[in-house]
Amino acid sequence: MGDDEQTELEEFLLLLAAGGFKAVVGAGGVSAPRIVRAPCLSEERVVAAAGGQMHSSCVCASGKVFTWGHGSTGALGHGVAEDEPTPRMVSGFGRDVDRSATQGTDEQDGPDADVLATSVACGAWHTLVLTKAGKVYAFGDGFTGQLGLEDRGGEKESRALSPRVVRIERNAGGGGGSPGDVYVTEVACGSFSSAVVSSEGNLYHWGKPDAFSDDDPVTDRRYLLPRRVTSGRGGAAPAYRLVAQGASLTLGIAEGVRTDPRGGGGDRSRTVLHRS
Repeated sequence: MGDDEQTELEEFLLLLAAGGFKAVVGAGGVSAPRIVRAPCLSEERVVAAAGGQMHSSCVCASGKVFTWGHGSTGALGHGVAEDEPTPRMVSGFGRDVDRSATQGTDEQDGPDADVLATSVACGAWHTLVLTKAGKVYAFGDGFTGQLGLEDRGGEKESRALSPRVVRIERNAGGGGGSPGDVYVTEVACGSFSSAVVSSEGNLYHWGKPDAFSDDDPVTDRRYLLPRRVTSGRGGAAPAYRLVAQGASLTLGIAEGVRTDPRGGGGDRSRTVLHRS
């Protein structure tokens, strides 16, 4: 890419290819890559972007998050179930966001003004945001448990119109380890599920369905809260790295998977698939 092209990309900040949904691309349906020219992004530099079934999002170097597209499920995180044809900032993320923007709302667990987003992932009807502090925020539709939230009465949170913190405990789902919340380094969304990797290399997932473990067949079960994934061999959990997650498949790499010692095997890497 030449200097002029790089400058143009940095000025207009976001390059997306999509088709069919006007709000998703923010500029009408297109069949080839087209820069999204949004006034709210004119002073920003995009560092990450993601797209769902009918909505899109991006994260800027300032730590701000912008979303646009179909909003009836709450996947845009703007506090209302309304569509946004062009990028709009999600209140509460970034260095210079007014703290009062997240006060006086029903979403009392929303992020503080100094929370800096680093990456984002989009499912069909939900969104995950990862912050520099290693925290995960979720918003959108959670009818299959893909938000990983509980309300204050202990019930599953079925929808969040604004960002809510997802509490991911180190020993969630009986995976072992010392108590306490994890520091998350990677996030991913399937259509109706979510997955994260912690700084310790542990993989956690929630939503529908579950097929991470080798001995756990694909079923119709749902996990409403984050659950640590084990390898299925003696309960051991290798170090994971997320590679990609699509509508029906999650692809990851399990580092240091130990083969059967009776066969003289050592540590190796193994591709892990999760059918959604």
